[in-house]
Amino acid sequence: MQTETQATETSVATRAPLLLERGTPVRWLYWLGGYFLYTLFHLVGLPIVIARFVGRLRSGQYRGVAASRFWGGSKPLHAAEWVICVASGLGETRTAVAAAEEIRREYSVPVAALTQLPRMPSALRRDATDFPIGFAPFNSPHSALLFLCRWRPKVILFVEFSGNYHLAFWARVMGVRTALINVNMPETRLRRLQRKPLGRWQFSFLHAFCVQANTHRERLIRLGVCPGRVTTVGVGLQSAAPMSSSTDVARRKWRKLLQVAEDEQLLIAGSTYHEEETQLLEAFRQLQETHPRAVLLLAPRHQNRPGGPASALEALHLDYEKRSLLDRHQRVASIIMLDTVGELREAYAAADLTFVGGSLVTNVGGHTPLEPFAWGLGITIGPYFGQHEAPVYLAERAGVLTICATPESLVATWREKLDDPSERERVRERAFAVLEKAEAVFAQSYDQVTRAQYA
Repeated sequence: MQTETQATETSVATRAPLLLERGTPVRWLYWLGGYFLYTLFHLVGLPIVIARFVGRLRSGQYRGVAASRFWGGSKPLHAAEWVICVASGLGETRTAVAAAEEIRREYSVPVAALTQLPRMPSALRRDATDFPIGFAPFNSPHSALLFLCRWRPKVILFVEFSGNYHLAFWARVMGVRTALINVNMPETRLRRLQRKPLGRWQFSFLHAFCVQANTHRERLIRLGVCPGRVTTVGVGLQSAAPMSSSTDVARRKWRKLLQVAEDEQLLIAGSTYHEEETQLLEAFRQLQETHPRAVLLLAPRHQNRPGGPASALEALHLDYEKRSLLDRHQRVASIIMLDTVGELREAYAAADLTFVGGSLVTNVGGHTPLEPFAWGLGITIGPYFGQHEAPVYLAERAGVLTICATPESLVATWREKLDDPSERERVRERAFAVLEKAEAVFAQSYDQVTRAQYA
């Protein structure tokens, strides 16, 4: 008998317009027609694109990399049949590095991790030792074609989502295998794509999709992707590989940098937004009523946001320290703002408890809990985490993460966790037990793309 999940997927697959299963001529007409409209849209909006690009150049976002990305991105070290992991944001780029490392280790193939970030954080450069990390081409036809001619890739793996549709399309034209890996498809994104004129088209010419959970598979099918091209491989925990051997060293290092004593309790709120920081700061004030030795490290999501990263702190007239200035004077305030880029991942090691931002506001969908999970830390998160459902539920099942529906429940959870002196060690053991059993899902994704027969 079919399970309920299988029956649902069959029903959905029957209803959905399976864009990838049409006859070859019709399929190519659909792809070419969509690409023509997509390129026309870019041409019509070219003045706006140029204005935004100039603005970013003036702000220094593309300093030293604009010319490289315009002319096809970073150059390969040597001629080979490259496997390339392409990512957009900072978190996705870290996942791309982890995927490249895992694929190289399992299959001994030439692999590279390329990012669409405007600049490369120094921490990412240190992560790779024996494969290149560089910049992907801009999302334009000439940049994509120059890149493909230069690298001659065998496979291109887009991490979580593909914003470079010119590259994905021309890779298909040139016979390069492409796939979307570590996919999470929240319901909100699905509805947004269903409303967009080219929302279905942008997924139609990729060869394969490797998703984190069956719910994401079902949503891709509803978007029109053929069920045979979607494989559930699980959450890519290798991007949060166990750090047990370095936890104590990193903890001492960062508590010293932040001037947090061992008898103080450090709460780290990572990737937060202005709209939720007011609630977090009020929750922290209530926590200090019972835990006066508590210290908060607030890590805003965007350093260049309107009003500045300290906008919520200044609006509430709260005293705070800047992480970048702590080496110049003695810390006085109980709140520290992380005003540097690329340090949060390692700074988590110093925490006694964490909060994952973007989850107290309705329009973000939360951020990944895997970075604090990698350090074996207790995690709290708000009710809006649709962007990262699979890792959130995985961490909750492991007894590492608590979902807090309201700021009041957040304060109660913080107090409960911090009052139990053995809680941190129990959570650490649970997290590392899960990480040590993690499967090589990125290697599975690569195997799926290269071995399966796709038209």
